[in-house]
This record gives sequence, structure tokens and C-alpha cells, in this order.
Amino acid sequence: VAIPLHNAEVWLINFVPLDEYTYVFFDNASSDRTREILSNRDYNYTFSNESLSRPESWLRAYRLAASQNVKWIKPLFVGDILYSGLSSVMTAYTETDVVLFKYNVRGKLGIVHPSRSWKLNGDLILDTAIYGPFSGPPLAMIFSKEAFLQRSLFWESNFSSWLADFQLFAILGRENSYVKSNHTVGLFDKK
Repeated sequence: VAIPLHNAEVWLINFVPLDEYTYVFFDNASSDRTREILSNRDYNYTFSNESLSRPESWLRAYRLAASQNVKWIKPLFVGDILYSGLSSVMTAYTETDVVLFKYNVRGKLGIVHPSRSWKLNGDLILDTAIYGPFSGPPLAMIFSKEAFLQRSLFWESNFSSWLADFQLFAILGRENSYVKSNHTVGLFDKK
């Protein structure tokens, strides 16, 4: 589970890791106690002292995850919760590089509802552009370490715009085999 952070002290204080996952953190030049908490809890993390773009901090978190002995990388962003049980579900997807899952979304007034269903018509770039990050791609995509490593050089030169989240997941979906699952893997806090 790759977690990019910036001034996430409040979230980290309340964060409870689940034993079934390997967590790695990238601290993007936080000015609060984020790095101190990471160090005190003996979490696997790296950091930058200079502030990076949001997409670049994601890329650094993914790189750290790819350096671990893992098959899958799951992005997790501050405020979101990853449910237990995903590791057992993932054993069913050994022949693919990308799995699209569902999230629950906590919206206004704390009301929780499922994310919109994927409506894939074969072009994940178009699907991502139409349905946007709150329906799936940046939230519920899990990709293989192998797929990440094969595309990481491309990302390093093109991973800078505010559309990078769309570009990243669209590239993974376009250039790798992917499957869609109805399994709900977490809760996204839409604030």
C-alpha cells in the first residue's frame, strides 16, 4: 500500500495499519510532525525536503512500493481507509496486471454511498475522462509491480500535470490487461 503524505499528522495519529498489508509512505516536505510520527512508529518511509508536485509525490510512493517484495501496488491517499480482506481477493487475479475495484464514498453530512459503477467501453482513457477520479480509477485501481516498473520511465518524463492521475491510470489500463471486480475495497472521504 503506497501512501503519499504532506502535512498528514492528524491522519497519521489515527491511522491503524492492517497486518495483511505492507505499507510504505512518502513524505512530501511536511512542515508538521508527519515525519516524526513515521519515524516513531517505525514505518517504512522516505521523504523529500523540497516540496514536490502532487503527482511526483505519488510517483515516489509507488517507487518505494516497487522496491518491496510485493506483487501488487495499491495507492492510498490521506483520509481514505482500505478495508481488510483485499489480499485474499487478489489471489484470484494472477493473470492480469490491473484490477479495478469499488470504493464507498463518504460525502456531505457523512453519508456513505457506493462509488458509481465502472462503465468500461474498452477505452480506459475515455472512461477515466468521462467518469473521473471519484468513480474509480485513482481510488480503486490496483496495479502490479511489474506493470509499474515497465512504465515508470514514461511516467518520470510525463508525470507532472494536474491530469497526471488520469494519465497514470489510463496508461496502465491501456497497456496492460485489466479486470473489473465488484468487490468494495475501501472508503474514500470526499471532503
